[in-house]
Amino acid sequence: MAYKEILLDLRNFSESEFVTKYLDVVKELSKQIDKRELLPVSEMEEKAGYNNAIVSILSLINPIYEFETEDDKNFS
Repeated sequence: MAYKEILLDLRNFSESEFVTKYLDVVKELSKQIDKRELLPVSEMEEKAGYNNAIVSILSLINPIYEFETEDDKNFS
């Protein structure tokens, strides 16, 4: 389901809109995953999978997204 949503957004958003949206999603998912003790294992795995799918696609757009974190200043 995550890939379907991402593919739909790839078709409908400009590159900058897509990157902005999914960098925000990755930041939010990271916060949720960091609080893993509050989530059932299956939900945590689902969020981690969604996060990994987003990072994979963003890294195809620009390889920097595979390694940068939200605190790095090189995000554009």
